[in-house]
Amino acid sequence: MQETNFVISIGALEAFSLLLGIVGPIVIIAWKFAGRLSSIETSIMWLRERSERLDRRLDGHDGDLRAIRGRGSLWSRSNSPLQLTDNGRRLLLDSGMRAIVSEHLDELLELLEAEDNPTAYDVSENAIDVLVQFFSDRPDLDRSVKEYLFHHPELSGTILSMEDVFYVGSLMLRDAYFDRHPDMVESA
Repeated sequence: MQETNFVISIGALEAFSLLLGIVGPIVIIAWKFAGRLSSIETSIMWLRERSERLDRRLDGHDGDLRAIRGRGSLWSRSNSPLQLTDNGRRLLLDSGMRAIVSEHLDELLELLEAEDNPTAYDVSENAIDVLVQFFSDRPDLDRSVKEYLFHHPELSGTILSMEDVFYVGSLMLRDAYFDRHPDMVESA
């Protein structure tokens, strides 16, 4: 069999045009995807930073909840269920928490009812969690209580904190839940 050789002869201009025709679209496609990848990378970095901030806030709330549960004896008597003392009722009223819980009672009760509440004790614990979350989603309410605490830092010789206000508010919310679900208290 006889071999045949082909020789293609192109000039520099044709070679440049051919190279540009092949490499040009590849460069354009890569440039477009690089922009999109950069945008995706920026979005992922933003999501990561936001997630880390939320993790820190949740860690802070866990500490807040432990503190709330530890200071309850300042504001309530150890009846079953716990009852606010005179100072607890005063803090509930003066801090504005009573008005806030009353104004948003239906929404707060819906949130509390959405929690797992197999026992009256669980209702008490979940009431604190619901209030903390409710306030973290509403900076205006959070701000009003903080302003009260700034101007009235102590009550009967006790330095006040947001945790104290959440605690007394949670007992009010718990009692409203028990009013709506009297069987919960009767079975306890």
